[in-house]
Formats: sequence, structure tokens, C-alpha cells
Amino acid sequence: MATRKTITKAQAVRYRNGSRAVKSEILDVVCAVTGYHRDYARRALRLALTPRVVKARARRSPKYDSEVVAALEKCWAVANAPAGKRLAPLLAELVPVLRAEARPATVRSEISSRSNSAKAAKMPKTSLPAAVVVVVVSIAAP
Repeated sequence: MATRKTITKAQAVRYRNGSRAVKSEILDVVCAVTGYHRDYARRALRLALTPRVVKARARRSPKYDSEVVAALEKCWAVANAPAGKRLAPLLAELVPVLRAEARPATVRSEISSRSNSAKAAKMPKTSLPAAVVVVVVSIAAP
């Protein structure tokens, strides 16, 4: 696909400045080389020289606060850094143990309710906090 676009862009200047006969020849060549239909090749040659406006996308707001991410990173480290899918089943056993051992553990009901509705298969695989953040724990840092 990239070679088709480069061929189209290379011929676009000649196509724009050419006469009707030259345009017809250019269309024949572009159609033969790229496999485009004639109408699509004409449109591609015309649009190849127009600049495209790229809009910046709005960033998502963070779903979990820093306390939750810190707790998940602790669970992730204790479990020897498993992937999100492997960490999700471990949290059911790991969270009560860490709650019992935590010095001044404070439980936030809002965070606990999120942990029950998380699905391991939906965990992103890109970065540590993002991979673990979907399954939420309710352990606060001391």
C-alpha cells in the first residue's frame, strides 16, 4: 500500500499540470502499476497533493488514583511480576493476606467495589500500572 501511495504522489504533480492527453497517459500508467480503477486513480492523484489536517486526540482521564496504582504495584511485585491475566486470579488470595499484614491498613469501599467488577482478559498489555490497574485492590500505603 505504501508503494502505491508513493507512485501516486510521484505522478500527482505531472497530473495536475498536464494537459488532457498527458493526464490520460498518467492515469493509464498509474492504473496499470497500482491496480487501481480509473476513477479511484483520478481521485487519488487529485488528493495526493492536498495537505491533510491531523487533529490531536484528547487524552483520557486517569481511571484510578495514585493510591490504587501504588497498591497494585506492590501486589505485582510481591507476586513476582506476572502479566495482568495471571495477576487477576492471584489478587483474590493476595489481597486478604496483604490486608492482614498491613500496619495501618485503611479500606476504601469504592476501591473494593471496583476490584470485584474487573476482568482479567480486558487488561491492557502495554505498561506495568496499566496492566495491573484494572483489578483494583483496597490497601492504602502506610
